[in-house]
Amino acid sequence: MRFVQTSRVYSLLWVFLFLVAVVDGQSRLMAETPIEISEKIRTAYAVFNSSSIESEFKAEGRWWGSDLREKEEEGENRLIFRSRLFFDDGRYDVSTVSTAPTDKGETPRLQGRRMWDGKTYLARDQMMWTSLPEELKTRISAAISIKSQKEYFYSDWTKGNFLLGYIRGDSFADMIKNANTARIRDAAAMLGDHTCVVIEGNSSIGEFTFWMDRQSWLVRKAVISQKQGDGFHTDNKLPLQIFPTSGEDFIEKREIVMDDVKIEQVGGKWVKTSGRQTETSQFRSGGGHRAVATVQFRVDLNPDFAALGAFVMDGIPEGTQVVSLDFAPHIRYIWSNGKPIIDHTEDVIRAIDDAIAEAKLRSAKATTSSNSNEPAPSGTTGQPKSVAVQRGSLFWKWGVGLVAIIAAVVIVLVWHSWRRVRA
Repeated sequence: MRFVQTSRVYSLLWVFLFLVAVVDGQSRLMAETPIEISEKIRTAYAVFNSSSIESEFKAEGRWWGSDLREKEEEGENRLIFRSRLFFDDGRYDVSTVSTAPTDKGETPRLQGRRMWDGKTYLARDQMMWTSLPEELKTRISAAISIKSQKEYFYSDWTKGNFLLGYIRGDSFADMIKNANTARIRDAAAMLGDHTCVVIEGNSSIGEFTFWMDRQSWLVRKAVISQKQGDGFHTDNKLPLQIFPTSGEDFIEKREIVMDDVKIEQVGGKWVKTSGRQTETSQFRSGGGHRAVATVQFRVDLNPDFAALGAFVMDGIPEGTQVVSLDFAPHIRYIWSNGKPIIDHTEDVIRAIDDAIAEAKLRSAKATTSSNSNEPAPSGTTGQPKSVAVQRGSLFWKWGVGLVAIIAAVVIVLVWHSWRRVRA
């Protein structure tokens, strides 16, 4: 009898301790603010800052609506992107091959590579759509910039960026931090066997609800609803004109859902290894589009970048013209010995000479106009010509100064670009 009573006492004690733990955990949760949780999310995704990822992205889309072209041609609605991603403290390097699955196998569509090495952005692309002429399928294009283009990279969902903590270029952490309103739900939620903290709010992007895994602080589920006036920072705000259409039509509402996320430990750290994203758009005409994508990640958090050939551009034929994405119309590049170099220096000099000649011509026209409009002083003879010459000399001095400034600026820009390329 005494044993039974003792067992009951211990049972009640364990129940009491369990309730205390639950209450304590809930009170700790309520003590946290959305800003504090956004920083925990940012820290959780920082695990990818030095990593190598093999990604496979599969997407399928469906259109409906009266004025939309039917997109049921073979392979049009199903795409596969296989990518290799390298990240190293701000640098990134992404190689991608895209195919369209058909009954006869996978049809190549495009392949490319984009990288930022901390100083220069380089891009290589080759389009291989079946509808393209054969000469275009073998053409390789290249581009260069002094800007990282990182915001556009993170807006590309075909690389599985929603597993890296981004939706259309906006991070989960920033969406919470910059929200107009954000609140933590009073009670934790369960997604399967996983305890999650739930934050809901609204911002210029739209209304959002995020489920953060309590153990890893990675986002297990996200729902973003957009209406007219909402939009991502790398995109225009709704309504958005859509393509392809047989007439004018616009996206008026959009919902993006990320779910079915798998979180595993790699090298003792929590990472996302798979997930799904569904994007549903409603059109003004009453039609719409739905795209469903699944992504699989193989993650290495201790890669040997040199052995893997990371951050070294390849696949660009010698002599290929490299297009500048920056505002430098007089500077052209070609690919030589594994890097871009300035092409046709004589053309740059000729452009400077043309700019100087144009400035001189404008100065001369201003001088002529000033001379013709100069009034003659009363009561004197010969003075009008003398005054005109003095005014003309002043305009000539200003013109020469302007020409010198323009020439100096152009030379500095050329020298600066040459130094960046050599670096």
